[in-house]
Amino acid sequence: MGHTTPTSVLRSRVDRARAVMADRGIDTLLVSVGSDLPYLVGYEAMPLERLTMLVVPRDGDATLVIPRLEAPRVVEQPGVFGLRPWNETDDPVAIVASLVPRPSVAAVGDTMWARFLVDLLGHWPSSATRYVRSVEVMGELRTRKDAAEVAALRAAG
Repeated sequence: MGHTTPTSVLRSRVDRARAVMADRGIDTLLVSVGSDLPYLVGYEAMPLERLTMLVVPRDGDATLVIPRLEAPRVVEQPGVFGLRPWNETDDPVAIVASLVPRPSVAAVGDTMWARFLVDLLGHWPSSATRYVRSVEVMGELRTRKDAAEVAALRAAG
């Protein structure tokens, strides 16, 4: 599925997510399969056993970690997110962990496969990182509609 949401809308959403993260003391946001990923980057990940994850540090560039075979389906959005394709011999969770320093607080998507979270705990142990649900960030964003969402609701009505 290609990207259809304008870059300016996606940039605004990621910026709003970072503002909520700053307000709540969240260092990084990790979203995988589910509705939050297309909301933030315009790409709906295939629900595969391979990791696709958007890493949004509070400060720094957002990166979509994606299997190399899936990468051609994604339109990179400079200023919103970059792509980090991974190969079959790579450890995608180690790639995710390498993209940000060990966070004090990480917001994790509800629909992330548990095995990826368990693997992530090996890089960011719960003794050093507190894990919260991504709804701490995304809930506020999703309840306040942006201009693109308001237009879509009007068109649907």
